[in-house]
Amino acid sequence: MKQILLYLLLFSIAETKAQKKVPFIDSILNNRTIKIPVYKLAVAGNESKVLIMEFAKNEFVDTAGISVLNNAEILSIDLVFTDYPAKLDLKPLNKKRFMALSKLLPNAMTNPYTQWQMIRQMNGYSKETANGMLHGFVINYRKKTTGAETRKEIALIKSVTPEEIIIEPEIEKQPSKKKVNHWEVIHRNGRSKYLFYNDRQIKSIGPDKKIVGKEIEKRDSLFSIPVKDAFQLRLLTEGDKSNYKGKDSVYILLYPKKETDSFLLKRAYKTKVVHQRDSTVLTILKRNKFRNMLMVVDVTGSMSSYTSQVIQWISEEGNQQNLKSMVCFNDGDGKQTEVKQIGNTGGIYGEAYQDPIQISELIQTTMNQGSGGDLAENVCEAILKAIALFKEYDDVVLIADSWAPARDITLAAQIKKPVKIVVCGDYAPHEDYVEIAYKTGGSLHLTNEDITDFSMLKSGKQLIIRGKNYIFQNGRVVAYLK
Repeated sequence: MKQILLYLLLFSIAETKAQKKVPFIDSILNNRTIKIPVYKLAVAGNESKVLIMEFAKNEFVDTAGISVLNNAEILSIDLVFTDYPAKLDLKPLNKKRFMALSKLLPNAMTNPYTQWQMIRQMNGYSKETANGMLHGFVINYRKKTTGAETRKEIALIKSVTPEEIIIEPEIEKQPSKKKVNHWEVIHRNGRSKYLFYNDRQIKSIGPDKKIVGKEIEKRDSLFSIPVKDAFQLRLLTEGDKSNYKGKDSVYILLYPKKETDSFLLKRAYKTKVVHQRDSTVLTILKRNKFRNMLMVVDVTGSMSSYTSQVIQWISEEGNQQNLKSMVCFNDGDGKQTEVKQIGNTGGIYGEAYQDPIQISELIQTTMNQGSGGDLAENVCEAILKAIALFKEYDDVVLIADSWAPARDITLAAQIKKPVKIVVCGDYAPHEDYVEIAYKTGGSLHLTNEDITDFSMLKSGKQLIIRGKNYIFQNGRVVAYLK
């Protein structure tokens, strides 16, 4: 009996010593627990791995497939448990659960960007109902971006890019006793009055480079294509065959794109709709009537499900889309993390708005230049550059990844325009976005609510968003700890 008591005493001492070595776990346990009826998995912007534990136990039921997390960016880890028994102190049990996780995924405990939450489900009214609910860890992660993943995301952007329809002006019909040959009136001997190639109007076309080139002016483009291709594209007609006999190439002179737009051709866009599991961006942009927007868009890895909604929204809104300019950023054009400098990371591209196809091309170009690398991003640098590049706008609107911190949050104080932040995803926003909105006098926009009042932060009190507590202290917005 004495030996058993001695063994239990030694085990207790060993366990106490072990617990003293995990202050990080203690800090998680001391976070204010989020209380919700039932836990629901995030639906977009990430993948999830669920590690189930049985009710009231701290061993994993199954760890198969855990290797997928070895090279992944772990975004968040939620410990999910139930409120039953309601009066029981569950900290000792939950601590053992965290200890089990630390043995399984030791690297996860050292990732500075991982967000941690304790989720207490309140619908567990009895042992039977609690036993049927989720217990364990939900790990939200993103695979490291590869060339194949980038191509897949760009394919999604292309799938929602609308088709342009160009409608030529109607030709006024002259009264005549003769039957009018409409083909000749409109097409002038078989060729359309307005010829286009690659969405730009043709200024001159012919078999002789020198003759075609005589008309070239600043910002025109001169190049050649095979004769057979020109016939297939109907740039040449049957009547042109004699002029091109024995010729291999056709020389084409194109007007600049802006001059093309000045020809008063009617343009319409055939919208393509791709149904998303998460329609956050569409919902927010339709609900809020932002004015003459300067839109700053995060196009780093895994954001395509949201940026594609921007394109779809522009296509659907037509002339009422209210977009003046767009700036996209990819956090450094693929630079290694260690060489990224605050305020000079790069990977930022912007253009004044012309049409939805142009916006799609801008997004794709920025994505092709790089995918971000680590989770933190050059958000403030992109906002500051956008404000410097463009002057004609009213609202600065940021399309932000709710998971990703701003590597350059220290620059937030330099932003002198209110930033209206569209928070992508169904997770509580990272505290950096709360700070940007608060310090710039801006706002936060989530799927079901718009947050414009930050007086709680100003008075030193807690601001609660999606169950997460934020407080302003020492000049920064931080997640609140007890």
